[in-house]
Amino acid sequence: MVSQKLKSYEKWAEVNGVIWNRSKVDIVENETGSWGIFAKDDVKEGESIAYVSGNGILSASDCEIADILKQCGYGGGLALTIAVLYEFCIQKKSKWHGYFQSLPALEPIPLFWPDHILETVGDRKFIRRTLASRKDTESDWEDEVKILNDTFPLRIGAHVGDRWTLDNFRLDSRN
Repeated sequence: MVSQKLKSYEKWAEVNGVIWNRSKVDIVENETGSWGIFAKDDVKEGESIAYVSGNGILSASDCEIADILKQCGYGGGLALTIAVLYEFCIQKKSKWHGYFQSLPALEPIPLFWPDHILETVGDRKFIRRTLASRKDTESDWEDEVKILNDTFPLRIGAHVGDRWTLDNFRLDSRN
């Protein structure tokens, strides 16, 4: 039985011009509700297995708050992360809702590991990079992102609810 998440994603993909070569790939769901895209056979170099139209690509320049990002001078990865955060936060109002519904609610990424778990890794370089990422994302959040909610209350604050958080910003920064 196909889950509602997968149905939602497939509908979103169809509406937004994401076309799978079904003779070459299958979308397979397991018993936990996770799913993936698998080749049915060897795929030759240069052979197309999917087509993604411009409508199927989220960018900072075509999100609902593109004008705000431009006005504030945001660019690159930070602008894209803010765009993803906003679209995620507005939920069903976003054309990306069907896509976001297909993602796991929480990834077990190191940014969210408690310090005592992180310390068990033993790889000092990995731990330093993870702690630096925490610090960097918190700094970006405090200095650049959090204030957008108050600066643009009608365009952002009124729509994002309690989902405009550091944790969601960190989750969206992984994309």
